[in-house]
Amino acid sequence: MYIDDSLMSYEESLVFSLRALYRSQGYKRYKMSKFEPYDLYATNKEFLISDNVISFTDTNGKLMALKPDVTLSLVRNCRFNPDELVKICYDENVYRVSQSTGAFKELMQSGVECLGTVDQQCVIDVLLLAASSLACISQDNKLIVTDLDLVSDMVESWNLPLVDQQAIYAFIARKNYHELERLCSSCDIPAEEVNVLLALLNYEGLTADLPAWLDAQGFDRKAISTIKAIIDAFDAEGILETLRFDFSLMNDTSYYNGIVFMGYVLGVPTEVLSGGQYDKLMRKLGKSGNAVGFAVYVDALGSFAKEASNADA
Repeated sequence: MYIDDSLMSYEESLVFSLRALYRSQGYKRYKMSKFEPYDLYATNKEFLISDNVISFTDTNGKLMALKPDVTLSLVRNCRFNPDELVKICYDENVYRVSQSTGAFKELMQSGVECLGTVDQQCVIDVLLLAASSLACISQDNKLIVTDLDLVSDMVESWNLPLVDQQAIYAFIARKNYHELERLCSSCDIPAEEVNVLLALLNYEGLTADLPAWLDAQGFDRKAISTIKAIIDAFDAEGILETLRFDFSLMNDTSYYNGIVFMGYVLGVPTEVLSGGQYDKLMRKLGKSGNAVGFAVYVDALGSFAKEASNADA
């Protein structure tokens, strides 16, 4: 049966377009419950965008919560063989504090998750799918990528107390390099090593030149190989201009590892897509296998929705 596109809102049309894209790449749709045990979120608050959770007491006396995050719920409930690759897509509402209003809001997300035998090629395929997702929104887009292991391996090699490591990551995330240098100096970190870290965080060369630059600085060859493979894949697809590396992009290193990324489109002041590898979260939830995925924040696309609005009132 033919359905007139004009009957759908911008958000509805985008969700269906993304679903069709993901299904065409072999992802199977997964449906989740709106409710989860509150403990799941209380014990993993660092993983959440906001630690404010709507909770209620169920009829059996158990404390429950309206789902504020998809990934935690999916990893907890999805049954899969860790020796196989499971490819899941979803479009789900989450319930958390909106960045724009500061109040609780029902927010739509679409995204994908790969669980199990996640290898380098799988990570690259997910990055390319993220780029295609951004293209569904606007051709004027950028995918910002980092490799957390490049930074965390260097910081962990300094054998600092955990509180100092976390402070360094926080300074990097805020791009507060003055305080970063001050802390490293107080911890007697060699100045030449700090300078290499700062050069990495401030890299502004051509994307295609990045692997050679990293090699000249003595970074891990395996990480360089992964970055080069990502660059080559985007170049082969003719979309290298949409890819940028920014090693100051930080996510919680107790949950995330390896490749992490965010997506932006012109006209929207915040990220509209985010994702990455979260093998450490899998371990925290007692799951075998590795994982990578991303979410598109459909509700963040307010300006696009207004331009495409066909509401009757």
